[in-house]
Amino acid sequence: MISVGADYLVQDFAAVAAFALNITCTSDLERTRRLTRDQHAALGVPHPPKMYVARVFEPRIEPQDSDGARLLKFVSDLVSLDRHTYKAVMRAVRRYVNGLHRIADDLDLAYALLVASIESLGQDFDAFTPTWEDFEQRKRVALDRVLDRASTDVAADVRNVLLAHEHLALARRYREFALEHLSPSFFREEAVGEPSPVRRSDLPKALEQAYVFRSKYVHRLLELPRYITGVPSKVDTVRVEGKPTLTFHGLARIARHIISEFVARAPKCERETLDYRKELPNTFRAPLAFTVWGNRSSSYDHKSARRYLGGFLQEVTPTLTSKPFTTVVPIDVRPLVKKVETLVPSLARAEQRLPLLTLYFLFHHYFSPTYHQPDYKQFFDKYIGDFASPSIESMLFHVLRDNKPEWTLEEFETLRCDYFKQRYTKNGLEVGATLEVALTLFSAEMHRREGHEEQARELVSEAVENLPGRTSLLDFELRMAEVPLPAISWKELLLPALPQALPEEQQSS
Repeated sequence: MISVGADYLVQDFAAVAAFALNITCTSDLERTRRLTRDQHAALGVPHPPKMYVARVFEPRIEPQDSDGARLLKFVSDLVSLDRHTYKAVMRAVRRYVNGLHRIADDLDLAYALLVASIESLGQDFDAFTPTWEDFEQRKRVALDRVLDRASTDVAADVRNVLLAHEHLALARRYREFALEHLSPSFFREEAVGEPSPVRRSDLPKALEQAYVFRSKYVHRLLELPRYITGVPSKVDTVRVEGKPTLTFHGLARIARHIISEFVARAPKCERETLDYRKELPNTFRAPLAFTVWGNRSSSYDHKSARRYLGGFLQEVTPTLTSKPFTTVVPIDVRPLVKKVETLVPSLARAEQRLPLLTLYFLFHHYFSPTYHQPDYKQFFDKYIGDFASPSIESMLFHVLRDNKPEWTLEEFETLRCDYFKQRYTKNGLEVGATLEVALTLFSAEMHRREGHEEQARELVSEAVENLPGRTSLLDFELRMAEVPLPAISWKELLLPALPQALPEEQQSS
């Protein structure tokens, strides 16, 4: 938690008031002056904001008798939504207001944000169900050729799986959601006084055009047609290449109506169970350091063992690499070590035992004998055979012992590549940058010994780029041109002060 104050709530209410009353509302006086002034000199914006959207940016707006009731109704409906829907609406309102404000300095971004204010609601709350025809035509035709050779049932199952996992017809989904939430009042009461309100028959194509412009900007930074940006108008649509296209004024009017209509239609709830602490502003979630949870043996088992092992390694490694060597880790992991001796005998498979045994080995390898388990050598020797077969834990075990395993060079390199593929997956093992480079340098030395000097040089270069700025690696890379290639010792390059066991007086309690 950073802080909980009124600023966040003030900004949100300013956005709600600006949206509901169609005005500029902000606690920033300078922003108000910038948005409402007649002269404008922003890069790429030829006219002041009030030339693009009516009313909002006028320096003086007279209150109307209906303003209070309109704001009260919108706020009442808004706070009656369930929390999930409320948060989605607030995101849309913020995008809408931010989009209008961006008209002062970035017209292309402003247009994209206004489109996004509608799209954000459509993604989570529409009833759109894609069909096979919504699949991109070029892919669909190619897949149809292949699926025609399969049975009808198999072809249907494949199509259903693809439809369930593809973001299909986003433009159509956006368009259908927008049209669904345009009430009759948009073309009647709200159209009165508008210089040229959009016709319902033009809206499908106009909305499609708006989404195309948004996509071109987001993916390729392509600018809006100059007829929209350079010739501002208070009409809803203009013709661009013969197609009806929403102006800023028209897009803002449609977005405001759709969001308001969505709020009015959404189900309301009187009371809801909610952990309000997770909803407090200015908070974020971050992983706790291993020193906070690393000695909690109650949740330590073969399923969580990799998470504990990764945390232990990443906490220990920076200390092992320090000069002069001081201490290992400011946490007592002996509760974990003791539990290993209880858990391991009950596990039938080596892959379940290995993460537990690896932490067990590391503890006894680096900590003073004062803290060792009484019969740890006999216990560990009983299961040392688990480290003979290729696995990520056994690879790490052999590298830390600087002992070449009885595997082929191809097996080791395949395993090293597999490590990088799994490290960010659920239940994956991440050992930290330093030990990852140690694995790479160990592989480089194996290649050098086999006479594969070019591959060894490539692996050293990979190590340099995965531990940027490490002077010992940079200096060694300069020596790579030597013939024959010098021996590659990961310990000398990364752990120059690594002891076999800690001095007793330097142990953590």
